[in-house]
Amino acid sequence: MKVFVTGATGYIGLPVVRQLLEHDHEVLGLARSDKSAQLLESIGAQAHRGTLDDYESLAQAAAASDGVIHLGFKHEQISNKPKEGVDYNSLCVDDRAAVTAMLKVMEGTNKPFVFTSGTLMMARGKLALEHDGPDMEHPVSRIRGANEAVVLDFAKKGVRAIVMRVPPFNHAKGDKYSIGMLAAKAKQFGVSAYVNDGENRWPAIHLIEEAVLFRLALEKGAAGSVYHAAAEEGVRLKDVAVALGKALQIPVVSKPLDEAQEYFGFMAFALHEDNPTSSARTRAELGWTPTHPTLLEDIEAGLFND
Repeated sequence: MKVFVTGATGYIGLPVVRQLLEHDHEVLGLARSDKSAQLLESIGAQAHRGTLDDYESLAQAAAASDGVIHLGFKHEQISNKPKEGVDYNSLCVDDRAAVTAMLKVMEGTNKPFVFTSGTLMMARGKLALEHDGPDMEHPVSRIRGANEAVVLDFAKKGVRAIVMRVPPFNHAKGDKYSIGMLAAKAKQFGVSAYVNDGENRWPAIHLIEEAVLFRLALEKGAAGSVYHAAAEEGVRLKDVAVALGKALQIPVVSKPLDEAQEYFGFMAFALHEDNPTSSARTRAELGWTPTHPTLLEDIEAGLFND
């Protein structure tokens, strides 16, 4: 299968590309720069030069492929900015336009389109199931949830449209993002922190495991399905902070929510959320059984130090 992958050189995207190539798929990866194009070509993929704002180019690549995995998002406009400085609504509107451009040329083809969403959109404080809709009372969830709805609506138009909700903890050796960012903050301030009592939970998955799951969804996922990339339903944020503190040999402290942004930066708005997430249906439908290390095992192994 020839697969067009957006976000192909990103933290999740590159392992997905490698996973597809290892299983005899042909990959056409979106590349915004010569460096990205060279990276894709060096591992055996083809590069499609363009951006997420070039809707015509995205549509052309989707039309020329047998399936699409959409991992691209303008994450660089969120990182290291305070929540107030990010127009998340605008970013999601842009993403919706990109998605729609690709899906329209796929109508009536039964080609797979796997859209990346997130578990943090779900209702807080209860176990999120695959058939549950996003929390439409929450402003951020409502915006992103509207994009899920757009994708799933194309399942009625002859596209094998699928939503993959990824967890906030995507961990692996050399992690510079979720755990890597928390570790960097701990080193910067000399303490490993959690918000309030730290009893809230986040789901987690090993990055290689996540790449396998995207491939399985592409190959086997049913039209209109929602899947959860959660190898662990929920890891307490306090346990994460304690594990980081032990690994870095620094104290562990609680930060009240009103002080959290000074420490955590843009991550603060989410780090107090309780987001336990089930993947039972995902495992059953896709035949997926996680085998890689857990989040706390990876922290103990020093994944953030490479």
